[in-house]
Amino acid sequence: MADTEKEQRARAFKERLATTGLSITEFQRESGLTRNVVYNLSKGQKPSSVEQAQRLEEAFAKLKKS
Repeated sequence: MADTEKEQRARAFKERLATTGLSITEFQRESGLTRNVVYNLSKGQKPSSVEQAQRLEEAFAKLKKS
């Protein structure tokens, strides 16, 4: 059975999180995003605004392990 779009987003977030080598809590602290935002993203929710999506992209770029 194919994953739903929400499940696909959740998996993609978790895969990107793995590239940072951080836990969800560590990512939340380092990214400056709120705990609720990071939790919701990890469950497949879309970013609630363009600004939030930009902050997420910036956080992943900054925190990605070399």
